[in-house]
Amino acid sequence: MADSLNETEKWGESLFDDTYDRTFFELMRNKETNPNISIIEIEARLNDRYLSFGHGWDGGSPVQEVMLSAEIAALEAFLAEWRGQLSPLKRI
Repeated sequence: MADSLNETEKWGESLFDDTYDRTFFELMRNKETNPNISIIEIEARLNDRYLSFGHGWDGGSPVQEVMLSAEIAALEAFLAEWRGQLSPLKRI
């Protein structure tokens, strides 16, 4: 039983890490190649993910929960990094 649980945890961690990395990379690439992207768009995407996670739109699938958690974490980290690069005047 312990081995099975350990494998499940590893699977979940691997899925989380892969989804987080992919999401963060896509956000960085989009920011570099799309001059029209804004923090407001990324915040809207994050809010959409919060709503999806909170409403259990997928019926509570463990795979979807892990992936949504990873996407949320990547979006939050990306926004924090982007905001840290802005001067106080640009934040307004």
